[in-house]
Order: sequence, then C-alpha cells, then structure tokens
Amino acid sequence: MIHGMMLVKNEADRWLYNVLYQMNYLCDRLVILDDKSDDDTFEICTCHATEVYKSDESLWGKDELKQRQKLWELTTKKAKKGDWIICLDADELLVTNHLDYIKYLLKTISLKVDGIGFKLFDMWNETHFRHDQYWQGHLHYWCMAVRYDDRDYIWHEKTLHCGRFPANASGSMLPTQIPIKHMGWSKEEDRIRKYNRYMEIDPLGKNGILAQYKSILDENPQLVRFGGV
Repeated sequence: MIHGMMLVKNEADRWLYNVLYQMNYLCDRLVILDDKSDDDTFEICTCHATEVYKSDESLWGKDELKQRQKLWELTTKKAKKGDWIICLDADELLVTNHLDYIKYLLKTISLKVDGIGFKLFDMWNETHFRHDQYWQGHLHYWCMAVRYDDRDYIWHEKTLHCGRFPANASGSMLPTQIPIKHMGWSKEEDRIRKYNRYMEIDPLGKNGILAQYKSILDENPQLVRFGGV
C-alpha cells in the first residue's frame, strides 16, 4: 500500500489542487495535517484526501518539528511494515508524465531499498530554477518516499528545517533523476514573505544558512531553464 502525507498552511490559491491530484494518483491513502489555515485550504483538502486533520493552534514558524511528528504519527497509524510513504509539500510538483513510472517503481522495487531520492529544483519562475552556491538542491538527492518499518524512529531536533521524515527513516535510498519542481520560490511576493519569516524566526541562521536566507532577495540571481518534460 502507498500512503501519502502532506503538511499544509494557506495553500488555497497556490498549487494545492495540482499537488492533490498527483498525490491521489500515486497513493492509496492520503493524510493531510492543516496548520490552522485561515483560507479555504482545509475545505479543499477534505474533498480530495482520505483523512484531513486541523491543528488546534498554528505552529507555522514556531515548531515545524512538532507538526511533522504529528503528521508522521497520523500516517503510520494505519501503515504496515513494507508499505511506502510519500511526502510532498503543497508547493512541490512532479512532472505529470513521470507519475506512472513512480507508481511502477514503488510497486516493484527491491525490498533492500527503503527510500527513493528525487532531484529538487527551486523554481524562481514558471520556467527557470535558481542555480548558484546557495541554491543547489537539484544537484542532490532528496528522500521523498520511504518504506515503513518497525524500527525506532528518531528526528532531527530542530524547530525549523527538521526534515519531512525521521532522520533514520531510510538507510538504503535509491537515487533517481526524477525531478520535483519546488514552486514556493517562483513568485516575488512569496520570496519576500519567506525572507521576512526566516529573518524573524531564525535571524542568526541556527537552523539553516544565514547567507542563503539573505540571498533570497538577490536582484540578479543565476537562473537556468528547467529541462524536465
């Protein structure tokens, strides 16, 4: 069985419908935790997901770890050993014609593999991603799917940038060239909002990289055209 999980906050007017479509296509069950959105995010999700939960309080920018742990707990409550768990954020888009291959991969991959690595492209507009010393996610493999086990799971104890899965969720990850378009940086107003949020909650860069935070507002970033089909 393939389980999907998403943590969402005020995504109604962004890429939510697209991500929900993709997750529902890939997954047998989709679990969503809403961080007390004040737009229509929760209502949209209730129409497109198997299980949707809404937090009593918003921890956005305060304690991401607590919300990620809660989402993991809700998802794994019905997971069995050997099941796959996919986690995408509401601004992460797969290339549509890769969906069938991903589904096939998850159903046929060796039992020795317990994670799938994707390439993450930080899109600075609809067609171009950023590429410089602080923006190199597309050069690395990011685990977006893990095979559930009965191990004792542990987390990176960080209130920001803690990771979407427990730190030891995958010990044998298969790296792939499958791209994910991270659209959360693709609009100037979103970049400004993220910059202000990071500087407010992590002004010294203890949970991230301060120089990267400051680079968000670069006037002439180095961009490369996204070549995924």
